[in-house]
Amino acid sequence: MQTAAPSILIVEDEALVATEIELTLRRLGYRIAGSTPNGDEALDLLVNRRPDLALLDINVKGTKNGIDLAHHIRDRHKIPFVFLTAYSDRNTLSAAGQTLPYGYIVKPFNERDLLSAIELALHKHASEKEGDLPGLNKLNGKLANDLTPREYEVLCHLDKGLTYQQVSDELDVSINTVKTYQKSLFAKLGANSRLACLRLVRKLMVLLAMLFCSGLLAQTEAEAEADPYPEMTEVRDRLHSIRRGPDTALIVRTLDTLHKIAEQYGKDEPLGVYHFELARMQMRRGNYAAARADSHTALEYLRGSENYSQISAVHSNLAHYYSPTGNYDKVFEHGQASYEAARKTSDKSIQGDGLNTMAIAKRRMKDPEGAIEYFRRSEKLLEDHGRKFNPIVNLAACFGDLGQHDSTIYYYEKSIEIARAQGVTFRPRLALSLTNFAQYYSSNSQPEKALELAREANVIFSEVGNPNQQLASEHAIANAYEELGQPERALPHLWRARKLVDQIGHLESQVQVYGQMLTSLVKISNNDSINHYLAIYLDYNDSLTVRKRNEAMSEMETRFNLKEKEEEISRLELEEKLSSASLRRQRWIIGLTLAGLAVTGTLLWFVSRQRRRISVQNEIIATSLAEKDTLLKEIHHRVKNNLQIISSLLSLQSNYVEDPTALNALQMGRSRVRSMAIIHQGLYLQDSVTPTIPAKDYLERLTGELLASYAGPETKIELITDFDEVSIDIDRLIPLGLIANELVTNSIKYAYQNRSSGQLWVSLKREHKLTTLRVADDGPGSGQLLTDATDSFGTLLIQTLTKQLQGRLEVSVEKGTDVRVIF
Repeated sequence: MQTAAPSILIVEDEALVATEIELTLRRLGYRIAGSTPNGDEALDLLVNRRPDLALLDINVKGTKNGIDLAHHIRDRHKIPFVFLTAYSDRNTLSAAGQTLPYGYIVKPFNERDLLSAIELALHKHASEKEGDLPGLNKLNGKLANDLTPREYEVLCHLDKGLTYQQVSDELDVSINTVKTYQKSLFAKLGANSRLACLRLVRKLMVLLAMLFCSGLLAQTEAEAEADPYPEMTEVRDRLHSIRRGPDTALIVRTLDTLHKIAEQYGKDEPLGVYHFELARMQMRRGNYAAARADSHTALEYLRGSENYSQISAVHSNLAHYYSPTGNYDKVFEHGQASYEAARKTSDKSIQGDGLNTMAIAKRRMKDPEGAIEYFRRSEKLLEDHGRKFNPIVNLAACFGDLGQHDSTIYYYEKSIEIARAQGVTFRPRLALSLTNFAQYYSSNSQPEKALELAREANVIFSEVGNPNQQLASEHAIANAYEELGQPERALPHLWRARKLVDQIGHLESQVQVYGQMLTSLVKISNNDSINHYLAIYLDYNDSLTVRKRNEAMSEMETRFNLKEKEEEISRLELEEKLSSASLRRQRWIIGLTLAGLAVTGTLLWFVSRQRRRISVQNEIIATSLAEKDTLLKEIHHRVKNNLQIISSLLSLQSNYVEDPTALNALQMGRSRVRSMAIIHQGLYLQDSVTPTIPAKDYLERLTGELLASYAGPETKIELITDFDEVSIDIDRLIPLGLIANELVTNSIKYAYQNRSSGQLWVSLKREHKLTTLRVADDGPGSGQLLTDATDSFGTLLIQTLTKQLQGRLEVSVEKGTDVRVIF
């Protein structure tokens, strides 16, 4: 018995768009349960027609809008529904997300968007009724548990469509190694080809995204009680796995995902966790000022929270972020706060870390005896062998400060032994211990041992990429060469140390590095460089001297104020024994004081009044800006809706046209409208209304859609893109997009006739203030379509828009067609 095609209810307020959707769905084989622009009428159709799925616009007529209908469908009718709307701002998405939709399509849409959203919604709904999603848990488990970090990197690059050579270049491995990783991926995912592998992964990602939107990710009650924010924990685990990887863009996208999830909870604690992770990323980049700022923001959000482990971790990191500034009072303050927060938990490890941080600050404050006390308390608390590394390596440094040679050697060797035993995850700590040990040997006139240790540490730090620690190892190598009387070999390491110290901005280290550079330059008689770096050294040294003088003056002022207060107390005691004349004098002073207070009070009242006036004016300005932002976003929304109507008109007209030339013209018209609609969608999605749009994202989406629309299933076209990170204003991006649309469409139509495969290159490069759009193919040549003699609308459009961009057009047909638009 043949199963009836699914029936679909269309709720759309634009009649032309609704008609296009209806014709498209019928052509795809679906039945139409009804179509209405009114939410109240939709309620009747739901009861009388019993559709299998509903397509909902949000802004519809009647007393019920699309979101109201979605709530009603979910509670009463238990059928899948998909939003189809021009709205894509955060507030609308949040309101729509609360209805747990099965999909969300943003206008203007194409046939593929509609088909994939409907099929996924029907499939998911059917799977829910059966009580299982076939193969999902198994595939999810493979991705989460079976794949190594390197295999996951290869999978991400393959998913981007990169060739073996491109993946090889990105990961700095051979092509054979890439193929070996791919073979391993096939085996673990149960796929027999690259395409099958990517289809499995993409299917999983789509299903997981839908499950996340509808809140259906399974979790036991015990897990929910143990972890109040499971989605954040999942993303944080993913972030920790890629944090040290090469894909910075992937890290940023993962942080953005974490931020969105934190905002969805609507609580302060998740936002505090997000800013904690953001600070860690800033620290990895060497941006300590931003790391400190984000950590303080995290503490503000965590204020009042009982998540003491997280609060302790933020304070601990803040102590490390303040260390490069030389403000060791702040380091100790946050170390102590970390320890106090940790004491409210049962976790001895974070308590020990807090004590360790306090001890480091004590050592920096020239108090090695106090530091040793805290380090030993920390070592006793830390039960795990690996976590004992920090207090042990620091104990070695403290005993070195005190000149106790045997204890220093013992603790350094013990720390290195622990680090080597912990394996690859402890390599950065191993390098830290090696560097400190090297510096100790260098200061005790044993440069050969120092050089050996520092070299090993430098190799590890170069792999890890931490500028602060790499600076220490470069400096240690340079010191060792200086001790060996080889200043010319010390200089290359001092050059690298100079770049690192300027990046970090630690004033004491800058003075130290530049001073040592001058010493080496003097020894090799490099007079030209001496003059240059002497000026820089003196500038840094003066700054350091001024800072130390200011600190000393501040300390003296504090002592003076204390002495002054003591003298004031003595004077008041003496006044109590004075005669009545002295008392009258005191009353006179009190009267003057009261008068001064009255004047001060009047001034404060005046200042307060001015502040209130300024606050009111600021609120008016903020309201005006918000209204302007809303109006501009509404304009982009209207433009998108109107472009959808134009596209629908062209689509409807094409159903009544039989002439191939006219039909092709209508299809090209829809494609051109689509190229402009994508731009307005990009503007609408931005958090703030800005006049520019990233051209890379726009062109990637445009070329991908054109390839999917025009390339037939029998033709395999390899799309090769290379886009610079260029932002272009809308007045230039619209003509550029139309030109790209024409060129890519021409190549697809004419370059691959009677061919089963080929390559298509699309790039956007900016050099010397000139931007070049290039579209090239390896076909027999369609460049004649762009010559002055060609009398086609597409050619006229390309030439006219190139003039509008004040650019020039270059065409080559030697090996296929190669077109460049330079502006």
